[in-house]
Amino acid sequence: MTPTHAVAILLVAIGLSSHYVAGYQGGAPASGDICESMIPGHKARPQDPATNPYTVTVSNLRPKGGETVLITLNAPASQPPFKAGDKTTNLGRFNATYAPAVSQAISCFGNSRSAMTHVSGSEKNSVTVAWIAPNENLDGLEITSTFVKTGSEYWTHISHPEKLTVVKDNDLTTQSPIEGGISDELRRRLQTVYKACGESTGCFGFPDNCVARFLATQSEANPKTCTILTSFAAVGERNVYTLVGRPSTDDSTTGYIALGMSDDVKMGQDSVVGCFINSGTPAIHRFYNPGKSNTKAESPSLGLVSKSASLDDGYLFCEFEQTDHDVPGLGVKLRDSKYHYLLARGTSASPNGLTPHGAIGADASPSSDAIHITDLIIFGGENNKRILIQLHGSIMIVAWLLCASTGMFTARYYKLTHTDVMPFKKAFWFVLHLFCMFSTAILTVVGAILIIVYKKEYSFKSSDKVHWHPILGTVLFGLAFFQVCIAFMRPHPGTKMRPIFNWVHWTIGNSAHIVGIACIFLANGLQPANLEKDEYMFIMMGAVLFHIVMHLIMSFHTLWADKQMDTKSKRAVVPGPMKPNGLSSEAPGTGFRSGMLVIYFLGLFGCAAALLYFVCRPLEVLDA
Repeated sequence: MTPTHAVAILLVAIGLSSHYVAGYQGGAPASGDICESMIPGHKARPQDPATNPYTVTVSNLRPKGGETVLITLNAPASQPPFKAGDKTTNLGRFNATYAPAVSQAISCFGNSRSAMTHVSGSEKNSVTVAWIAPNENLDGLEITSTFVKTGSEYWTHISHPEKLTVVKDNDLTTQSPIEGGISDELRRRLQTVYKACGESTGCFGFPDNCVARFLATQSEANPKTCTILTSFAAVGERNVYTLVGRPSTDDSTTGYIALGMSDDVKMGQDSVVGCFINSGTPAIHRFYNPGKSNTKAESPSLGLVSKSASLDDGYLFCEFEQTDHDVPGLGVKLRDSKYHYLLARGTSASPNGLTPHGAIGADASPSSDAIHITDLIIFGGENNKRILIQLHGSIMIVAWLLCASTGMFTARYYKLTHTDVMPFKKAFWFVLHLFCMFSTAILTVVGAILIIVYKKEYSFKSSDKVHWHPILGTVLFGLAFFQVCIAFMRPHPGTKMRPIFNWVHWTIGNSAHIVGIACIFLANGLQPANLEKDEYMFIMMGAVLFHIVMHLIMSFHTLWADKQMDTKSKRAVVPGPMKPNGLSSEAPGTGFRSGMLVIYFLGLFGCAAALLYFVCRPLEVLDA
């Protein structure tokens, strides 16, 4: 057997008396002599190996590269328990988080995590450590051990009766850990989760496209992973989940990642599974969000079956199953309903709940889509689909609050303004009106296409609930389409059909404008829009009030101008389309009207810009 083909396991038990200090009660130091000789720091000589009463068992004598082998050191019932232990190896790596209560990682032979040593002198009848096999073909690996019964009685170089054979796993991307990179074991675990996405499991993670980015960089020393990723699948009657990610702290004794399920993308009335580190030990518990805070459920296993929780090179891995359950404000029916998934990470889990997470995008993200447990789809978090919602909202605000309002304002009050200005040989007011209304129609079509692409269907629902916004949006699209059609059939002035056209055109135009403004109001209650802000409603109410006041001012101005032109028309206060006053000359007050048009446009522009801020701002979720 050559030295490079040996797995040396060193177990040192501290003497039974508490005052004995020659052994290393806090764990063996990373000393080259101890790693090589496997002799504890005791003055006595080792016992004859033939009299050794302790045993070593191995879970797998023929592991594949990257697989974990459990090595257990046992004290027989007839012998006193040992109090501490150290294990070293010059091949492969130990999983430092497998038994953190009794062991800790150190370095031997210059290799990280090549040794495990005890953390205290407490009595132990058995110690199990997890060794990760290197990904290469190796034969004849010998496991040897050192056991200490008392300060003067210990056995060294106790060989396991059988030797290990490691078989290279060609499915692993790398043959051995890349210098400065993640371990083969961690790479294999990540690949197992990520490669199943879209195939046998659905997945949701952030940032956007993080699953594809990992698969493209999986062979690199440090592949680009999701900040947090959850996979989910319906397996028979079981609802199976895996949650993987790095807490927002480098402290290996604390931190958490969490998966929330909600009717919307906001914090409040949500069911949460927390995967957290408690004094160095990973655990899984049920939490919930009654409002803008997190609370630990009275029953940590409410609707939750914990399968495994581990920490590997800073990555938390939690596997669990969920069943239907109720938390305050939300009844979770996994097979019957869709839910928005909320991923978050933070620094610690307090006795009362998970501490607040960091910024959206960096430490938390909701799914823009509601997800069903059976969806074999890769969802992206705050991803490009969010942009579709933002573009749709922005376009419709510009179309109906700014363009349509300005176009209708111009057509009503500016037919006798700048009559000497004839762009494209058309009246000034008509060109401005046509430009505004044509822009409104085009933007409406684009906005409708964007929301259909976002929804992947034509639906009146928002997050599985019927909502007035898409219903009125459909009505709006129909009115806008019909308005454009009849505009091409406009009769010439003076013909008998012209008054009928004027009334129809006025009625459809004003109806569409009212519906458009109503849709903008109603967007405030839509979950994907992430609005629900009082400020948004105040701005919309201010815009409507401003619009009414400006129309009143211009109506009284039109009455004044008609009187100055010696007409008896009261057309400005008569309902319906404003009739001509019979004159074609410039009306008095051109400067005033020009100024009012600028004020009207700038006022609505300011309101639209403020609304766009709320529509396009980053998502808010789980805010504490």
